[in-house]
Parts: sequence; structure tokens; C-alpha cells
Amino acid sequence: MGFNLVPATIIRKIQNDEGSFQQFIPDAKMGWEIPREELGKAKSQLIKMWIFDYIIYNSDRHHSNFLVKDGKVYAIDNGLSFGNDFLRSDEEFYDQPMPEEVREKINNFLSWKEGAGILRDLLSDLLSTNEVEACFRRLAKVKKLLDDGEGAIKRKDATELTFN
Repeated sequence: MGFNLVPATIIRKIQNDEGSFQQFIPDAKMGWEIPREELGKAKSQLIKMWIFDYIIYNSDRHHSNFLVKDGKVYAIDNGLSFGNDFLRSDEEFYDQPMPEEVREKINNFLSWKEGAGILRDLLSDLLSTNEVEACFRRLAKVKKLLDDGEGAIKRKDATELTFN
């Protein structure tokens, strides 16, 4: 979708073990190493990661699972995504204006039927049909919540952010 949050990542099988390799970001700091006021400068990036985490249903985002370098946020350790367990939610982002970039990327992606087909095929190689379809329903739900909330996800709609 072009959120540009996850460093380049590839999956490889070595002998009988499968894992992923991710681009190293030199001189980046983990989220917990960044002073709160400096982290505040990356607020739009953090909101974007919050939406991304909901779309992929990442239940393990915390300050050790993202990096910051020069005000850019990198979402790392996405291994607990696409499950249906409890989703962590950053309360501070409800009722906050969504970066226009996020709304544009979601709208552009949802209007690009071929792109949705490509993503569906790629995800189907890795996930169950239920997980893939839930991801697309979440994406459509984010669009609706943003449209209904005039560019923000309202706190009153927090219960809408579910796996399905």
C-alpha cells in the first residue's frame, strides 16, 4: 500500500529452517530510546503505524518493535500479525487527525482493483483465506471509519477495530 514503514524484508529457507531477513537501519534507535518530546515529532508516522498495525492485525507493537531515525519510523518485528488474538491499541491516537497521506494511500489502493488482486495472491501464499479476507475487511473498515470520522478514528468507534 506504500506506507513505507517496514524495511525491505525477504523470507529465506536455510537447510530446514525458514526465517526472514530485514534491511538493517544503521544508527536507528528503538522507540523506547527516544525521548517523549522527540517521539512527538514523529506523531504522524506513529499514527500511520497504528493504522498499519490494525490492517495487518499486529498484536505485538510496543516501543521495542519500532525504530526511529531522522524522524522516520520503521515498523520491525511484525511476527505476531494476521492472528486473531488481542490487539493492542494506542489510546492516544483516537480522535487525532489522520495524516492525509494515509487516507490517500488507502483510497488509492482500494480503487486499484489489480493491486488488491496482487496483494490477495501474495497474502494467500502465506496466510489462511480467513486471514486474508479479514485483512481486506479491516482495510475497508478503516476507510469507512476515517470517512465517517472526518479524517480521524473516533474513540467511540474503538470497538469496531476487531479481527473481522
